[in-house]
Amino acid sequence: NGGRDLVTGKKVLREAKQVSQRLFVGKLPLTVTASKLRKTFGDAKIDKIHWIVDHNTKAFYGSAFCQMSSIEDAKKVEALGAIELKKKKRKAYVSFAPLRENEIWPPLSHKEMEYPPLGY
Repeated sequence: NGGRDLVTGKKVLREAKQVSQRLFVGKLPLTVTASKLRKTFGDAKIDKIHWIVDHNTKAFYGSAFCQMSSIEDAKKVEALGAIELKKKKRKAYVSFAPLRENEIWPPLSHKEMEYPPLGY
């Protein structure tokens, strides 16, 4: 089982779930804020939120990386599988996002922002 790494293009084998303090959160509503995300995670503390944006437009399309303060906090949130940010709407999903080889985290350009960027 496996596929290609979207960043490097290299063929990769699917590994067993790697636990990480960094989580990927996808299918977020475009109206999400850092405060709403922190509130939704409850007592699991988020250290950093990095809104993922399109490389060309710099617009936010509903995904983020969250650096948790501990492995225990990351496990607690990941165990939920999905989180509800808006009532009666789709749920955002959560998964571990371990660092890739030679990846610098957070990115050098990272600035914590309350709102995701709108792009240009």
